[in-house]
Amino acid sequence: MFTSKTLFLQTHQILITAAEIKYMRRKAGYTWTDYKTNSHIAKELEMTPVLDKLLEYKRNWTQHVNRMPRDRLHRIMKHYSPTGRRNRGRPLKRLLDT
Repeated sequence: MFTSKTLFLQTHQILITAAEIKYMRRKAGYTWTDYKTNSHIAKELEMTPVLDKLLEYKRNWTQHVNRMPRDRLHRIMKHYSPTGRRNRGRPLKRLLDT
């Protein structure tokens, strides 16, 4: 669960930043033809970047999991790495897939 959130953040970091800048420009009333830098607009609106908030949530979640007892599933899965190899070919059907 935690790994999927981390992978999502790594792969979509550029898209999140671009959407945030597009939103900030619209909110401030500037278009891309106005010669205002993104950092100037961010200072003007006094907004914290979305990626900083996401990293803060991730850090808080990690600290929360570290405070859990050792036998809790989230703490076990944090350090889990599968052993063995995957089968070749198409994945087998599971009960939930049917």
